[in-house]
Amino acid sequence: MAEICIFGPIFEELLYRGLIMTQFFKNSPLYLDVLLSAIIFSLSHLIISHLSLLDFLIYFNIGLVFALIFRKTKNIYYSVMLHMVVNIAASIPELKSIYVYVKFWIVMTFF
Repeated sequence: MAEICIFGPIFEELLYRGLIMTQFFKNSPLYLDVLLSAIIFSLSHLIISHLSLLDFLIYFNIGLVFALIFRKTKNIYYSVMLHMVVNIAASIPELKSIYVYVKFWIVMTFF
């Protein structure tokens, strides 16, 4: 559980936001850094977990949120904390129905 809720978010945010966003298309006026980060984030989850296209869209949108937070605040702490909260919500059976509901609205908000 610690791998998913603590170490995973730290590693992923350092990689996808901390490294990718600061090395590629940094502060692009077209937000290419945000898009690249979200695409790679969602593709990695798709490949590792063998997810569906809908799951890809959900992870892409969540990746966009994490990336926009990082870009706006210029601080990895906030995206790491939100990522931990999302993973904890997805891991607790009692919160699973709320998590599914939130995932639905994340997709509907962006599409």
